[in-house]
Amino acid sequence: MYQRLGEFQLALDVLDELDLPSVPGEEHPIRAFAALLGGADSARAWLAAHPTVSALEPDSAKENHLLIVARLLTSAHRTNESIALLQKIIRFAKTNERIHTLIQADVALAVIASQPETLLTALTLAEPEGYLTTFTLEGEPLANMLQYLLRQPNLEPRLQTYARKILSAFEPTPRPSKPASGLVEPLSAREIEVLRYIAEGLSNPEIARRMYLSTNTLKAHTQNIFLKLEVHNRLQAVSRAKELGLIE
Repeated sequence: MYQRLGEFQLALDVLDELDLPSVPGEEHPIRAFAALLGGADSARAWLAAHPTVSALEPDSAKENHLLIVARLLTSAHRTNESIALLQKIIRFAKTNERIHTLIQADVALAVIASQPETLLTALTLAEPEGYLTTFTLEGEPLANMLQYLLRQPNLEPRLQTYARKILSAFEPTPRPSKPASGLVEPLSAREIEVLRYIAEGLSNPEIARRMYLSTNTLKAHTQNIFLKLEVHNRLQAVSRAKELGLIE
């Protein structure tokens, strides 16, 4: 619940209070989840301590753990490895009719690899049960992809209705807690999202894929950010945004 509210430190505090039994051969999977909440540096550190984990084969005991590992790989900018692991999980889930796992893996793959057709598969599987959180936890990239699908003329009416229901369940983007005084013009929510990805060290093509934007649209957002922050490059933009409390 804290994760859904964006209160990641409070979520980590809860995890730290747990007295977890060890799992033979590796840390408890919840420690991997804690590493995921900790951000890119935490993800890289966890993966460095568990160099062979992505080579594990999925089974009913490891499927949730490996879904977390796939997200750790993405957070550490090891996207190709994350995609390969998710594809392995999807094959396992299909073979063993693990529908819940299949939906989760399809949603993660759709966002990470910018594959709207995979999201369409996930929607088809999830619609009868009315899944919401599995989609909304993905944030803006998933919302952007849903909006893209809704613009397609051949989307089934039942999936149109479902996609709109998911979009209506998204939490509003939290506004910065500190006043962004001194700006020529306030940044839009989309521009702040771009800034967050820049701060993570993602390249423009990577950000465009995450946000499901064309490279030209992303370039326009970046230029607007530079103008509004009165800076000349990405490093200056991140530094200025942190000063203003726009990003952490």
